[in-house]
Amino acid sequence: MTIRIKQVGASFVYEAGPLVGSPIAVGGTSGAVQFNDNSTFGGDSNFIFDKNSNTLTVSNITGSLTRLSSGFSYLNAGSNITITTASVGASIGQITISSTASGGTPAGSDKQIQFNNAGSFGSSTNFNFDTVSNQLLLTGSFDIKNSSNVSKFTVNPNTGLDGHTNVEGTLTCWGLLTVNDIVDVAGNFNVNTDKFTIVAATGAVSGSSTAIFGNTLLNGSLTVTTTGGTGDGVFAGNVAINGGDITTTSSTATIFAATAVALTIGSSATSISIGGGSGTTSINNNLVAPGTSNTVNNLSVTGSAGLSVTNGALIGGNLTAIGGVFINNDLGVSGSTAFGNATSDTVTFIAQVNSDVLPSIDSTYNLGSLTNRWANVYTADLHLKNDRGDYTIIEEKDFLSIRFNRSGKRYKFLLEAVPELDEDPVLKF
Repeated sequence: MTIRIKQVGASFVYEAGPLVGSPIAVGGTSGAVQFNDNSTFGGDSNFIFDKNSNTLTVSNITGSLTRLSSGFSYLNAGSNITITTASVGASIGQITISSTASGGTPAGSDKQIQFNNAGSFGSSTNFNFDTVSNQLLLTGSFDIKNSSNVSKFTVNPNTGLDGHTNVEGTLTCWGLLTVNDIVDVAGNFNVNTDKFTIVAATGAVSGSSTAIFGNTLLNGSLTVTTTGGTGDGVFAGNVAINGGDITTTSSTATIFAATAVALTIGSSATSISIGGGSGTTSINNNLVAPGTSNTVNNLSVTGSAGLSVTNGALIGGNLTAIGGVFINNDLGVSGSTAFGNATSDTVTFIAQVNSDVLPSIDSTYNLGSLTNRWANVYTADLHLKNDRGDYTIIEEKDFLSIRFNRSGKRYKFLLEAVPELDEDPVLKF
């Protein structure tokens, strides 16, 4: 079967069967949209449909596109508005919507935000935007309400911040910030002022407190107080003091007096100072210094007062003294003790020895040497013993005797007088 299209009068008829009459010719080039061109199919290169991209392309349009077939404009221009369609040049067919009224003059001064003030531009000195810092600046009193017209964020220059306030980003304060209710800051809280005051709830309110959770950076001073002049500051996170001091006006102060069982001060500090120029620094329990023989982790005491230890001191490593060590009471040393680390070092005994002085190994160590001899030896009886003999020299009143310890026999020394060497007697009894 053959399907044909033929023209009958002003209409086109689809027929099946043998071709009747002449075939209808298609107008234009491939893709050209067909239209009635004096009772025949017509096409134009400026009106093309691409079936692959499903795109209708219209070019070189002349005349107005702003009118409907009824003569009405389908683009209705309001007050001070004109709508035109280009009909010549490269912008043929382009629709232009423009205002015939003047742009107006912004109200107020530079940076003030504009709003509709009874049909005209309005502004306020308390409502500004800084394009350099990208900051919205609100001063004076203002109130932010929710959809139910309930205040959620109220700032009053006399009372401060009222209501439960939730800040999702960074909250920055340049002046005095007074908070009369809860403020939740999910981001950073920057206080760029000389003084930041947090005032807790007034009156005897059970459980009333002011708490700061998370890391808090203060570049100024922090004062925590209540109506009575005293109060507690509770920090659930870390508190960073960058280059400042922690001070108190009270005559006594306690750090971590509640439940802390371990306290670390200056874990990365190379120098730690405790105490002032006068007074007493007391350590109420054991002082442990687990250092080594190097200069790190050592205990250094300077000044004329020195270090006073009333009770015991436990040192887990070596104790190194750069200067002298003076002990005003008894000294007890447990374990082996070494005096000096070079032959040029000396030990001076001013006190008397109140015990035996015994070598650790029998017949091994010397008292003096060939080049370093003792001048005089003051002793009572002299006991001599080696691998061959065993003798004791005993002083009698008028002579010396020697005892052979192995046999128990004693002998008197026979001495010859030398008058020319006589000296005055030394009588010490």
